[in-house]
Amino acid sequence: MTPAWRTLRPALVSPRRETGRQPQALLPIEIWDLVLQTLVADHRLLQIACVCRVFNELAIALFLRRKKINPSTGVVTVYSHTLAALRLSCGHLPINTLSCRLFTLNLLRSMRTLRAVVEKCPDLTNLHLKWRTERFTVEKNFPLALCNVLYAMSKRMAGPVIVVGTNFISRFEAADLCTRQRHNWIPARIRRVLKVEDGASQFSAQLKAQGLGYPTEVQIQCLRAELGPIKCFTLIAFDTGSLTLAPTKTLSAADISTILPHLRVPSLRFVYLHTDAIDPAALSQFLSRHTEVMAIHFVHTVTDGPCHPLCTPPVVLPSLSNISSSDAAKIPALLDAFELSPSLHTIGIDLHRTTPPLKTALRHISLRTSTTRLVLNLPRKIGAALRACPPDDEERAILSALHSVHVVLLFATSIADARAVLPWLAMLPALQTLELQKLNSKGVKRVVTPELLAFIEEARTAHPSIANVWTNWR
Repeated sequence: MTPAWRTLRPALVSPRRETGRQPQALLPIEIWDLVLQTLVADHRLLQIACVCRVFNELAIALFLRRKKINPSTGVVTVYSHTLAALRLSCGHLPINTLSCRLFTLNLLRSMRTLRAVVEKCPDLTNLHLKWRTERFTVEKNFPLALCNVLYAMSKRMAGPVIVVGTNFISRFEAADLCTRQRHNWIPARIRRVLKVEDGASQFSAQLKAQGLGYPTEVQIQCLRAELGPIKCFTLIAFDTGSLTLAPTKTLSAADISTILPHLRVPSLRFVYLHTDAIDPAALSQFLSRHTEVMAIHFVHTVTDGPCHPLCTPPVVLPSLSNISSSDAAKIPALLDAFELSPSLHTIGIDLHRTTPPLKTALRHISLRTSTTRLVLNLPRKIGAALRACPPDDEERAILSALHSVHVVLLFATSIADARAVLPWLAMLPALQTLELQKLNSKGVKRVVTPELLAFIEEARTAHPSIANVWTNWR
């Protein structure tokens, strides 16, 4: 049986081919609009948009209207299977912000379409992408396709490219993001950023152990800064649970201060500071937008000068429970910045007997009124220094004033070092629980040795008020 559409006159099937006239010459635009609205399904509109400019304008406008996409506002949120509507549009799309959710089906085709949309929209300055976790582990070409999209965005700005990922902030040039499709090649520096090997992701297993997971979204912004050494730059921020703020040879603390007001990392939980030279106002503004941060650790660097305020004004983080520093001199600044956080209960320091700021750090901790868990990291062979130099009268007075410290956790490399700390702990008036763990332990099975049992007995003797002694020695 011959289909009904084949019996129609050729002029109705392809009016322009027979008569050379535009569709609006046969029917008013309003009638064609009604025909498309009434008879054409969504998935056919993009095919009709390829017929001619008139149908392109009508079909694309109808498709975007049905999908509740409004490019005229400058902000568009789409799914990957609707990107073709933006690519096929013959008119100018005044889009400055595009958010796209990438689905598994035809993912690489969607990435190529996305790159075409980016190149088609000169006003686009903000691109937000989300995808499923397994894209980095299953689709071996996904990092390559993603890198090409990043390059398409970054090359429209004259300044550097700042890439933010798990535990790093790095500075690149737009040319560093350029890939060679022919050889499935990703530049070496970007391979280290994306942690890919032969096109497949090799993200560290430690991320999964820490609950940080794989990145599932990225935010690309083309920015201009009024203040700071970087006047214009492209910011590429992968969503990550852990972020290290550390100056490098190509990225100064002033550069980081310029970047922070524009940076948003939704899943951020752990922050590592390697300098106090970051602008306190910029760091305060950044942390105020990340209320889910759980821990902040200051990593001591020998190049730092006198201790400076970290945040101005102080920040209240509802989820912050842990602050620590490898240098006791930074504890006062950390407490001044985050003391008002309601969930803060753990303070960690590296115990160096010859460090004068230790007294100042303990004195600041003694001013706390809420219950405190004190974590002491004992350097290797610290026991000899502690036995050779017992606490003086001032230190005894400070230790006796630590009424808020109810729990102490010791990280040690040997039980002998942990035993040397017991005379210090005996002066804590409110200590109830003592925990001992092996520093940098790689063992799996717990071990109980006579030396460990002797330590537990000695701890109970030195401090009779201790109700619990927990050990996790591996």
